[in-house]
Amino acid sequence: TLVLKDWEDFSFSITPDEYDSLLLEPIQFPSLDGLNGSSLLSESGKNHFAYLLCQLYCEGVYHVLIRKKYPECGGLLLKRYIRVLNDLLIDLLGDDIIGCIELKKLQLFSYIVSTPKDILDISSLCTNSAIELSPEEQNTLLSLRI
Repeated sequence: TLVLKDWEDFSFSITPDEYDSLLLEPIQFPSLDGLNGSSLLSESGKNHFAYLLCQLYCEGVYHVLIRKKYPECGGLLLKRYIRVLNDLLIDLLGDDIIGCIELKKLQLFSYIVSTPKDILDISSLCTNSAIELSPEEQNTLLSLRI
């Protein structure tokens, strides 16, 4: 099981002033420590292993984040965290994870919860991300905005 305590500890219920102060702090993900491919695998095996690690990690993050609430500033902070996570995962696991659907789903999640609460039509976000969300999933993500 991948440890996701850092994601569980993140709070996104923040004020604009808290958001501004958090912009100055470095973003760290202790749960990524030691996450890499095995040196015992062939190159194609490493690539497949890296993709699976990315998939599992991002699924775990998604399940943690779906239980939280997001004011607009919290959504913007999450968007920043997901951008940094994307870069860190590519550094750790390689370019083969760029197509990881679960990572793209996290990116879409962050875009949705960072949109102002009065915006209800997110179809363009879904279309641009190439991720298909059911109407129920869309409504669930929209309901996380406070």
